[in-house]
Amino acid sequence: MAADDARTGTEISKPVHQDITAISTISIHGLTLSDTNVSLSRAESFPSFQYDDCEPRICDDPSWDPLPIPQNLAHLELRLTDRINEGRIGLVYGVDVVGSRDRALKLPRKLCVKIFKPNSARTAAREYWFYEQLARSGRRPGAVAARCFGFFTASLSDLVDENGQQLTADRILPWEEALIDDRGWPYSENPVKRAARKAALATERDILFGDDEFYWKSEEGDTFTGRPSPWAR
Repeated sequence: MAADDARTGTEISKPVHQDITAISTISIHGLTLSDTNVSLSRAESFPSFQYDDCEPRICDDPSWDPLPIPQNLAHLELRLTDRINEGRIGLVYGVDVVGSRDRALKLPRKLCVKIFKPNSARTAAREYWFYEQLARSGRRPGAVAARCFGFFTASLSDLVDENGQQLTADRILPWEEALIDDRGWPYSENPVKRAARKAALATERDILFGDDEFYWKSEEGDTFTGRPSPWAR
């Protein structure tokens, strides 16, 4: 698939996915309240359900499938810097590129990351899928669609600090710095109430439109797709 250069509008021969799949893993310094360096691996996106309300019928378009996860490619080492903004489901930070194991990987020295809140993993996977679809369109990479992006995850239960102690949610810096909840309301200034509200949100289900079986199962109980997602309920 060819893409268009965002500056000139001319066709370029570089495959549109070459940049966005160049990185398999990342590690982030400064993500926790300790000196722990957190490693994350690229994860699969979560396609939207396919339902044609005009028919009505369930569709199964292969072009909606998630992009394959690249294996054994570049590892990028990042350092969290300034906080840029916060929304209902995540916080955006600047990061410095500390290094990469792939010298051929050409990236700016400064990037940005969106750290999703603990109960928003499925929403994050769905958001990433929209980015993939924009990249697949091949239009204006670097303008409408980012040239290089990825969705990286780690299980909190697998993370330990420099002393071998398991990390907990209250030791993840962006989660502790969050000022608003999933409804966009400010957290209480009372530290006890704020901590209780954050703990409660961390255990809530991340529900997406289309989770209802009506959208992905037939009346006979068969799924409409043979490509089950790890993010499906």
